[in-house]
Amino acid sequence: MGGVIRLSEVARELARTGVCKDPPALTAEEVSLPPETIDRAAETLAALAEPNRLKILYLLRQSSMPVCFLSYILGLDRSLVSHHLARLRALGLVEISRSGRYNVYSLSAAGRLWADAVFSALPAEIGGPACSDSS
Repeated sequence: MGGVIRLSEVARELARTGVCKDPPALTAEEVSLPPETIDRAAETLAALAEPNRLKILYLLRQSSMPVCFLSYILGLDRSLVSHHLARLRALGLVEISRSGRYNVYSLSAAGRLWADAVFSALPAEIGGPACSDSS
């Protein structure tokens, strides 16, 4: 179902078929379900379901850093960290800048929004909003 959906039409159809005879008042008359938005969110969430990518997002939320730092902190091979960063970059969540001979990775504006949304939803005792590690 794509495009604009009129909730009054949905209510009439559901009442006609007996599925929902007396629907409650709704807060909007129209809603939409754009497939491209849902697909993009699903793709991003699937990428973030990988624990090492979440760790990278969490670290980059605190400071920009090159692959060698991320690799050392995570205890992962540089090529694996680079692979994860490439996936996050393809989704527009991280960006690269040069510092001397190093590529330094940081969160993009979209990456910061995703990181803040993911980690601020957690209870404080496991790294949620009460933590002061985001800048």
